[in-house]
Amino acid sequence: SVIAIHLNYPLVIFFIVAVFMPFFYNNGLTSIYEYQERRFGKASRLTLSFIFLIKQALSSAAVLYATAMILEFITGIDVMYCIMIVTAIALIYTVMGGIAAVIWTDVIQAVILFIGAFIIIE
Repeated sequence: SVIAIHLNYPLVIFFIVAVFMPFFYNNGLTSIYEYQERRFGKASRLTLSFIFLIKQALSSAAVLYATAMILEFITGIDVMYCIMIVTAIALIYTVMGGIAAVIWTDVIQAVILFIGAFIIIE
């Protein structure tokens, strides 16, 4: 299923550009939250934003904990210290490299995923 998600990205991007971008542009919208507020009110936007923030916090916590567990297994350092180390590395990398560093990291990860998917399919 992970492979299917990444193989469908071009179709999803095309759909977003063809359908959603014109709608957002023509209505002067910059985010789904702004649309939510215009259509359903401020309480709806705040609720959706809150749900997104909770989801992101839980997702980030899971990724951070999993990374720290791997680091703990490799180094033997306590998992709490590993969480602090991983957080510090990510923070320093992002602050020093800016959004360009984050984008390039995403590009490299996408290439690795596509290569892995290709190897598995073959």
